[in-house]
Amino acid sequence: MTKSCPNCKEKNRDSAKFCEQCGNILNGEKTIKNKSKINNAPIRWFKKQNTGVKIVLVIVGFCFVLIVILGIAIFLFIFIQTFLKVHNIT
Repeated sequence: MTKSCPNCKEKNRDSAKFCEQCGNILNGEKTIKNKSKINNAPIRWFKKQNTGVKIVLVIVGFCFVLIVILGIAIFLFIFIQTFLKVHNIT
């Protein structure tokens, strides 16, 4: 048996005093429903954020991907230059 949060309908352990998803106080209401659902907590968290937070997250993600791509490009450039120098290819 699990406790169901009256606020977000998330299922929590019987011993939980607060909802693990939204932090709401659980009133002891229990449910036996055993629905199998995909853990989409990160998606729900993202949807709850305001536009400013979403923009910052997208920009940070874009910068991370850009840094990774630049790192790979620099590594390949240095590798190719070294390879050409070692094998006397001009």
